[in-house]
Amino acid sequence: MSTGAISGKIVVGVDGSAPSVEALRWAVREARRRCTSLSVVVAYRHDPTLQPPLGSDAPQGAADVLRRALLAAGLAEELVETRIVDGSPAPSLVAAARDADLIVLGHQAHGSMSRTLLGTVNTDRDKHFTCPVVVVPPGCS
Repeated sequence: MSTGAISGKIVVGVDGSAPSVEALRWAVREARRRCTSLSVVVAYRHDPTLQPPLGSDAPQGAADVLRRALLAAGLAEELVETRIVDGSPAPSLVAAARDADLIVLGHQAHGSMSRTLLGTVNTDRDKHFTCPVVVVPPGCS
């Protein structure tokens, strides 16, 4: 993220929603300010029982979510670490942030279907993350 010496790491979770893109934009600015690396994580659940099934198209869908988020944030993929993780969002982000200095999430106001698809990362965050958590409110990017 920077031309200077890089130390530390910021992790940002992206799910394709507008709030997660705002969180990504905020995390980019913060990583530049801190001269730290940025890791962008998309987690998905390979679950053929969901309707419509996410089945075998889930990895490609997650890759598309990642590309669209990076494009919306004006960020080249080669400038950041990207990870696509097969797993529920909350535990996947907890694992990704284990060695991070900061985790950044977008503020989510989901209905029950979105919670089923995306998990409840915001409600689970305080119990599991071992680093500080920033929840970027709407309109903050």
